[in-house]
Amino acid sequence: MSIDAEHNSRGYGFVMMETTEETKKAVDELNLSSVQVDRVNFQITVLEFVSRIDRQGAGRPKLSNNLYVKNFPDPGYTEE
Repeated sequence: MSIDAEHNSRGYGFVMMETTEETKKAVDELNLSSVQVDRVNFQITVLEFVSRIDRQGAGRPKLSNNLYVKNFPDPGYTEE
């Protein structure tokens, strides 16, 4: 999980999978799924990670075993 200088969650992180097949399966099963924290549901996004260079390039990005997860709730979240 990515954190800022004050150790607060930025709401996203990266997960490294063993194989590209596991990566694709995780995206298919987890993308737009819900995570419940303190009885509040958060919809998370799980995508195959594509580097900035590959996103800006002209060709098809190379396959990766890394996942990008966003909209993840802060572990310190408390319902107000």
